[in-house]
Amino acid sequence: MLFQNVISAKGPFPVKGSFNAESDDTMVIFVSGSVWSNTPGQWVGVQILLDGNFIGDAVIFCNEATSHRAFIPVMIPATVAFGEHTITIQAAGSSTVADINDFFNVYIMY
Repeated sequence: MLFQNVISAKGPFPVKGSFNAESDDTMVIFVSGSVWSNTPGQWVGVQILLDGNFIGDAVIFCNEATSHRAFIPVMIPATVAFGEHTITIQAAGSSTVADINDFFNVYIMY
């Protein structure tokens, strides 16, 4: 199995990374990281975009305000053609915040 690190970066949003697809087989995109909210009692998380198209999200409930939370990591299957592609991580809603204290990892696996 081939692993390729696409994003290993701090916030703020958006966080982007490019990769060169080495196969046109189905791959799995693994996304992890942390986010927070200025308001207590909010669902917070990220939207994951592949070449500008929404492919999934990862969320967590944030009980306290200004408390950084690791969102639940996700694995998303996707198929792309050989060549250059971009993955973008952005806020999943207006209550989600990411700053330099939040870190994101995105891997693709073939």
